[in-house]
Amino acid sequence: MFGLIWAAPNTPVRTYIAIGDKPWFLEYHWRGLQVLAGNSYVLFGLLLLVVLGFTTLVISAPPRSPADAAPGAATARMSDVAAGAARR
Repeated sequence: MFGLIWAAPNTPVRTYIAIGDKPWFLEYHWRGLQVLAGNSYVLFGLLLLVVLGFTTLVISAPPRSPADAAPGAATARMSDVAAGAARR
């Protein structure tokens, strides 16, 4: 992952310090996959934010009904259905 962050073309730091910022530096001319590689840490951070947000919503969601929260809710409902069918 961290190798991908540095995969896009960039100007050596010593050159930048020596002559300052210039419009012909490589950072200003990225195309296609170079843009994705150069901004991969931002994209990964956004993906992580979405995953954590979705996980938080799923975990903090209340149960759908009180019967769903009870441990034997499914068994109780099936026996109620069977008892109703026996009455008919």
